[in-house]
Amino acid sequence: MGGERPKGQRYGYVRIPRPLIENKNLLAHEFRVLVFLKSFCISKPTCWPSITLIAGCLGIDKRQIRRTLKSLNHKGFLETKRVGRYNEYRPLK
Repeated sequence: MGGERPKGQRYGYVRIPRPLIENKNLLAHEFRVLVFLKSFCISKPTCWPSITLIAGCLGIDKRQIRRTLKSLNHKGFLETKRVGRYNEYRPLK
């Protein structure tokens, strides 16, 4: 599936722009979810991790993940698009 990490890239680093780190409008759990999504966008601008995967890896409830994704979308940090049965996420900032 599209949200899987490339082979040999299980753990690594993610580049986080300084304005994103210093943004005071971003809550802690929103920041964690956004950085997690950026970690899946290694060689392309979009990713497809499931809500279950995001919740499991971050230790946050699925309902909270849904609310956070909606909030990030509303604040302009994330673009979400439905593609077939999956959601496609594009971190914008």
